[in-house]
Amino acid sequence: MGQLALALLLAAVAFAASPAHAKCDTASGWPPGKPCRDADQVGLRIGAADKSLQESVEDGDLVGGGGMTKTVDVSWKAPVVGDDVFVKVSAGPITLLGLDCIATGATTPSAFVVTIDECTSGGASCVSSGGTVTLSALTTNTADTTFTDAVVDDNDWIRLDVTSLTTAPDYAHCRLEYVQS
Repeated sequence: MGQLALALLLAAVAFAASPAHAKCDTASGWPPGKPCRDADQVGLRIGAADKSLQESVEDGDLVGGGGMTKTVDVSWKAPVVGDDVFVKVSAGPITLLGLDCIATGATTPSAFVVTIDECTSGGASCVSSGGTVTLSALTTNTADTTFTDAVVDDNDWIRLDVTSLTTAPDYAHCRLEYVQS
């Protein structure tokens, strides 16, 4: 390989490995077409086997106690009962604020139920937080902001659990909103 080609290859590798570039490129999971605003937003997107997870923090969404409102988005393609997704491990206590879900595609869901669970640091002994959404229509946002146990303990996992369904939608999307205590 010529020296010029080698130099160009090394420059490309250095650019791809640079911290500023790695935060916003599609290979690291940044959504294509989404503007990268390093100072304003931190994002993570993981996609695998027809399920995806995206977490984001937006500036300016401060809640009464001074904590910042954060969200985690989860999507399923043709969900089935037992499609449980561990979405976040808490780094300090978290207070759950809401769960919003919507179904899309051609197939109307019937009795499609998603619950929020809190699990131990090892992902075991999961118990419901009381947050539950039942989807029974397409493109109709369904939300729950009432929880029997809204506080997730330090180092515990949050899991979205597909607990039951009669007819699955083609796609289901949920957003969990919380504040770090």
